[in-house]
Amino acid sequence: MQTSLFMRAPATGSRRSGAFHVRRFGSALLVRALLWLCFGGLGTLLLLFSHGKTSLIVVGAGFFGVLILFEWSWGRHAPLRKPLLTVDAGGIGSTSFPRRRPHLRWAEIAAVAVRNLRGGPVIEVFPKPVPGARKRTPAAFTIRLALMREADQQLAQALVTHHMRTAGVAVDNALAADQAFRAEMQALPHTWGLYAMIALDVGIWLFTLTHGATLDATAPAKLVEWGGNAAVLVQEGQWWRLLTATFLHSSLRHIGANMLVLFLLGKHVERFYGTRGFLLIYLGAGLAGSALSLHFGAQTAVSVGASGAVFGVGGALLAGVLRHRRLLPEGIHRQLTTDAAVMIGYSLVQGFLSTRVDNAGHVGGLIGGALIALCLPVRLDRASYASKLRRGLAMAAAVAAVLVVGTAALAPRVPQAMRDSLAASRQIERAHKTFTTAFQAMQADNAATKAGRMTPEEADDRSRTVHAPALDQAVSELVRITLPPGDPRAPLVQDMTLLADLLREMARMPSVKDPRTGKPVAADPRRAAQIAVDIVRLTAQMKKRQS
Repeated sequence: MQTSLFMRAPATGSRRSGAFHVRRFGSALLVRALLWLCFGGLGTLLLLFSHGKTSLIVVGAGFFGVLILFEWSWGRHAPLRKPLLTVDAGGIGSTSFPRRRPHLRWAEIAAVAVRNLRGGPVIEVFPKPVPGARKRTPAAFTIRLALMREADQQLAQALVTHHMRTAGVAVDNALAADQAFRAEMQALPHTWGLYAMIALDVGIWLFTLTHGATLDATAPAKLVEWGGNAAVLVQEGQWWRLLTATFLHSSLRHIGANMLVLFLLGKHVERFYGTRGFLLIYLGAGLAGSALSLHFGAQTAVSVGASGAVFGVGGALLAGVLRHRRLLPEGIHRQLTTDAAVMIGYSLVQGFLSTRVDNAGHVGGLIGGALIALCLPVRLDRASYASKLRRGLAMAAAVAAVLVVGTAALAPRVPQAMRDSLAASRQIERAHKTFTTAFQAMQADNAATKAGRMTPEEADDRSRTVHAPALDQAVSELVRITLPPGDPRAPLVQDMTLLADLLREMARMPSVKDPRTGKPVAADPRRAAQIAVDIVRLTAQMKKRQS
């Protein structure tokens, strides 16, 4: 997206001619250096180490032929030594013109247009047809001003406009209108709402990164814990997940792509609709995307990301540009429409090609952002913006509320199998916490006994009065877990139940005093030894299943 600001050309004063070169260390030099380094370097290596092989010599010469062809074709549009553009009272000339007509007198020109073309300022010269010419004259000769210094761009525009008007030739300076519009937009208050949303998204992602998230793919269980959008939980009353999910991201690539597109499109949207309008679009579209996701992706997986809000910003920009076309210069309208359409289209296609992308959230955000934007006034029309703002915000908020609530309420109920799986997950989580607490308490007593902070007699007494009841509770919760048929967690739950039962048996085992040491030992040493072996085996087996 073109973001640089080209101000109006200064008055030419007494200067009526000029020769304008490309930037000394600009893109023309950089492109040449890269091509010569690649093709020239490869060609040189092939010729030096060809050892007389004809094929290598031909390929090496071919590389240099590519360089010659490049200089003959593209190179003349960005010359390093000759002026790219010359303007004087007699006419205009450029190395970009056809070789048979490198210079045109003002009388030979039908019209001139100064505008943005493919993201950069250009001068288009429309020559008059040459009577009796064998070859057809091109419709326009194009000079790319972006290759020159900005000061030269402004002076070149002013000189061309001055001479053409003096000669009575029509000049379409659309670029001046674009420049005036950009200057007006830049003069509006800073887009702090955009930067606040970016900072909030990045800050939350950094927080999750320090609490278990990863750079490539964060575990779904973590995303659910932090507020990810899962239909089975939302339909149980956790409606807040529709909002919190829009501030969570699963990877560095995920948040990077979202924030880049948000920055490129968001600054235009906030300048169009104001900060309050932008925040309403962003949050409303994010909620709309989450609501539509309840019908699709969030039915079977956890959905996270600001993509719905970002698509909403893109939809708002597209809606605003199309609706208020008469208030925009043609070049700005074309550029913004293209930018928004390309980014939206590319992201949607990428989403449909990937099974891990929740395109329902994207589409919901896109529709929500466009509908909300249609209710809001734009700051392009200063006269009516202030008077319509309050009513527009109220209408937009109402539309967002109806859209989000209605879409979420109409979402189909999650299948019973998913509900059973969630209920089992909660049982497993509760039982695992009880078992882990009891097991850690046993380990703490063993460590205290070895360190001399607790006597063997005290530890032996606590195993029956404290640890055995806690393990009773853990076993009771584990055996009540009801898993759906074919649930892959069944072997792990079975191992955990057996382990808890063995620990409980060991904790309740009677003890006798060892006549040699005077310390309590198991009354059945053979059974105690077998239990210890089984505990080691089950612990290793559980670790293997969890890895």
